[in-house]
Amino acid sequence: MTRLSTTARNPLLHRPLRQTVYTLKVGTIYGLLAIAIAYTAVLMLAIVLIGVVATSVISLVSLVLNPLGDSIIPKP
Repeated sequence: MTRLSTTARNPLLHRPLRQTVYTLKVGTIYGLLAIAIAYTAVLMLAIVLIGVVATSVISLVSLVLNPLGDSIIPKP
């Protein structure tokens, strides 16, 4: 039974170290970019949900305070 060499088992060792470092740098940049985009999307979604909840709470409070829908400002 012949034993495979380390480079035959692991093709990553065939590449020069410079290429591997470049790949890691590019991967890190893309990873950080993806995290930033995801964070921005979650933040925008949270802002929209806060707006929706605030609007519904305001409308419910105004409905409770003024159930008939007449104007709060008295007519002269």
